[in-house]
Amino acid sequence: MQRSARALVTAVAACLAVAFAAQSCGTLSSSDCAERATCFDAGRGGSGSSGGTDDSGGTGAEASDDGTAADDGTADDGASGNEESADVTGADVVGDVTIDGPTAADVASERDATPDASSDAMMRDVVTEKPPGDVCVATENCTNGIDDNCDGKTDCADPMCSAYACTAVAPTGWMGPALLWTGTFGSAAPSCPAGYTMAIDAFAGPTGAADTCSCTCSASGQVCSTTQNIFSDQACATACSSAGASNATCAPSSGNCGQNGSLKATAPALSGGTCMPQVTTTKGPAASWTTAARVCSWGGPVDNPGGCAAAGNQCVLAPPAGFATKLCVYQSGAGTCPAAYPNSNVFFATASDTRRCTGCTCSGPAGGSCSGSINVYAGATCGTPGATYSNWDSCQTYSGLGPTPALVQGDFTVTPGTCTPTAQPTPTGSVTGTGPTTVCCK
Repeated sequence: MQRSARALVTAVAACLAVAFAAQSCGTLSSSDCAERATCFDAGRGGSGSSGGTDDSGGTGAEASDDGTAADDGTADDGASGNEESADVTGADVVGDVTIDGPTAADVASERDATPDASSDAMMRDVVTEKPPGDVCVATENCTNGIDDNCDGKTDCADPMCSAYACTAVAPTGWMGPALLWTGTFGSAAPSCPAGYTMAIDAFAGPTGAADTCSCTCSASGQVCSTTQNIFSDQACATACSSAGASNATCAPSSGNCGQNGSLKATAPALSGGTCMPQVTTTKGPAASWTTAARVCSWGGPVDNPGGCAAAGNQCVLAPPAGFATKLCVYQSGAGTCPAAYPNSNVFFATASDTRRCTGCTCSGPAGGSCSGSINVYAGATCGTPGATYSNWDSCQTYSGLGPTPALVQGDFTVTPGTCTPTAQPTPTGSVTGTGPTTVCCK
């Protein structure tokens, strides 16, 4: 039944095309008139004998035949038996042939493999339908996968989408597609365009010259010392005691030399000590970068294939002015670029500054001098001296030092010797990036 109804409607559409081309047999050839009469006879129910041919003006004629009350274009109720069915009127057929304006429901129904039962829906099967979408519009939405303006071209394939580009969908483990901007460190990055969101701000090219290093050595721990000889007479002839006098100890003398005697000692000399190395560091310039970067990640739909010829591609907004001309993908860390995006760039979130100087070494102290005196004590401690000796290599008398000289101690001032560096410090370390992000571009 559905197939015969479709054939009927197709025949009616063809006949109406002829009918609307001419209004009488006066403007048609004899064969046209015959075809017209035959077509409209075929549209009648029963034998079609009561009304004559379609242009006879009979009681069963179509609304376009003679304009009688029976042909005024009103809905035919099908009671007379002259029409095939109540809904296949001349007005219905003319409307379907000349105007194709499907509703959303029409479009949905016409996608079915089974034709609609109504003659109106079947007539739409004869006429070319619009592409997906209820209504054709003047402009193309370049990321929805639909041919919005009905020109047969979808998204990136449409000339209206010249600001968009086909690019490979981001592989597993990568994000994007994305835009990349780079500029001199300190310059202002552009805002991400509509459709993209700011993903990261990062840096490349860490800078910072090495520190300058130097070494100095200083002597410490040197001791001035001498031997103090004590004599029982006042001519430094008969030695009765000796003691090592230094600026470090309170030393006892030996023997009992009496209260009146003499003292004699050689000039004190420096001994011992070490050279302490001291590294002086002059810091290099503050850590910085040569390059600033911004990555903007596509936030629109994954429009695949989006009018793109290559498999696995999608349609996205192409890089606008100010950004790198090639689209990219990115991932946190240091990674190997995928084949579709082979050009690698690594940017960093922060910098690590490990610049410093190594240590240095020094020789032992050389030179230096001592000055001062030796104090001689009669008591049990080095408290108040009973005599002071400073005439080096000469005999100096003492008197009333009772009961006897017991302790000696140097009271010396040390002039340190000098030290020479034997190994200079060297600069080490550098400014390096941390927290990497790998950006791979086409």
